[in-house]
Amino acid sequence: MPSTRRHRSLLALASAALLLGTLALPAAAQAPPATSEAAHHPFAHLFRCLSFVKLTDAQKADIKAIFEAARPQAEAILATLRTDREALAAALQASPPDPCAVGTAALKLHADREAARGFFEGVRDQVFAVLTAEQKAKVLGCLAVLPRAAAVEAGAGEEPTE
Repeated sequence: MPSTRRHRSLLALASAALLLGTLALPAAAQAPPATSEAAHHPFAHLFRCLSFVKLTDAQKADIKAIFEAARPQAEAILATLRTDREALAAALQASPPDPCAVGTAALKLHADREAARGFFEGVRDQVFAVLTAEQKAKVLGCLAVLPRAAAVEAGAGEEPTE
């Protein structure tokens, strides 16, 4: 079972990559590209479930606009997390490692991951706001049967334990 921190980092990284990849597609109407990054994307299950819901052209356009608007911040988050991980790795590889530097780098990475999570949950909530109550119920029902990320995407917080 991967650590929560590592899982969140992978989620944030894959989130930004998938957001960029989906801008060229009718975002919500199709499943994400079949890449290993897409499989770890926090919205991968959401995209899959949205593909089963009949969306109007207006909804598709609104959802695409949500992801286009989120793109610059998603890229900035990705760059920040990459820098944070590099700083933590450098602090850990110092000989001998300075506990204060390691702790500071770890706390910054954790805080930035939490901020990223909040951002991506906000984007998810914006997508849900575009859906009708019936569509949202269908998407949430679909998410409930998917094993991983469903709890995160449905707003329950942590990934389910195995």
